Amino acid sequence: MIERIALHLSTKHVLGDPRIWHRELMSLQPLEMTLHLGMYGAPNTEVAGVVCHSLGPIHRVSRHGEIQRYRPSLWKRLQAAWRLSRFVRPHVVHIHDPELLFLVPLWRIVCVRVIYDRHEDYPQREGLRWFAPVERWLAYRTSAVLIVDEQWRASLSQHRVYHVPNGALSPHEIVSAPGVQTLMWVSSSDSTPLAEEAPSTFTLIYAGTQGRDRGLFEMLEVVWMARENGRDWRLILAGIGHVPAELDEADAFIASRDLSAAIERLGWREFLPYEVLIASLAR
Repeated sequence: MIERIALHLSTKHVLGDPRIWHRELMSLQPLEMTLHLGMYGAPNTEVAGVVCHSLGPIHRVSRHGEIQRYRPSLWKRLQAAWRLSRFVRPHVVHIHDPELLFLVPLWRIVCVRVIYDRHEDYPQREGLRWFAPVERWLAYRTSAVLIVDEQWRASLSQHRVYHVPNGALSPHEIVSAPGVQTLMWVSSSDSTPLAEEAPSTFTLIYAGTQGRDRGLFEMLEVVWMARENGRDWRLILAGIGHVPAELDEADAFIASRDLSAAIERLGWREFLPYEVLIASLAR
């Protein structure tokens, strides 16, 4: 029997990213294929049944006073991804970084199917509008496209497009189906509110990477303004921040406005396990 192989490639994210590991990689398990993962900084070993491959090391550099992850040039990233795919020889390549679409014509030549998970609308970002027609042209040449925004379906009306909404399901919406097995254990018993939280408390939660570009300080301002106006609002921040200076600034803001009891920080300076994140959402 021929071993069937699925390779998930990422040139942007790190091992343990919930979106990559659970939504995209673990959702392929029902296919009963051997799963491989290629990304920068990954260990060259097997993790939870997934064969991991490193595309290269990750270096951290300071830019404009902020610590950022540094990776090689686009050309070198594409070279590394292509070389790994030829080494692994997969039947299916699963990608979500738009830059990897540039390899789709090559993968088609060697008869590899490509699934493109389009989880963000990159062309809407400043300076990337030129990429919109390029993205559509290359995505149309993949085997299938997963989208989180139904509006993009019209751009690929004659293609295999599947709508997979972003976000976690509530305990009442969870069903046994590929892609949501990791959510099956969430139940009302996991949804216990904090002891000091009154029934009238209005709770906001943000799950994901914490930082200025994700609206961290706007969220803090909103909670502070609400409480200043007599509203009992709370905020749960679930996820890691990669810029220590921003987290220091946020900690100082919380302390100076006496918001420590109103803002819960989960993960913050360390990676937050996916199970803890899901339990927080279920709360």
